[in-house]
Amino acid sequence: MKNLRIVVSTLLTGGILASFAAIAVAAPSLVTPKRAVLRISNVNCPGSADLKFVVWSKQQGPVKVQLERMGVGLLGSDIIQSDTKKEGRYKGLFSGKVSLTRSDSSEKYRIVATGNGKTTISKWKTLRYCKIVM
Repeated sequence: MKNLRIVVSTLLTGGILASFAAIAVAAPSLVTPKRAVLRISNVNCPGSADLKFVVWSKQQGPVKVQLERMGVGLLGSDIIQSDTKKEGRYKGLFSGKVSLTRSDSSEKYRIVATGNGKTTISKWKTLRYCKIVM
């Protein structure tokens, strides 16, 4: 009976429920990534390129994806929803444009997808004498 009173008083306060909702949105329950692919196309250096992250999972849901540059480390992260069912798996896709600048050497990039305590990485993609500006 005590637990019931606590639940009812929590429902009445509303403020606590809003806090729990904010926590749930801030830390989604991630699904396990099974495959990750990085695509870089339409490269104009200096200038821009099209960047795509593709993630596959067995379940529908969010997957955390991070862009990594070899020798530098992680550059940024995002959450991708794997919600397009295809051939028994769920596909998540992020696409956008990135700015590029000249580099003295070729730079290598990959994505690191994590969820449910598991990590999957893509193959390295090389930008010849060019790098992504973050």
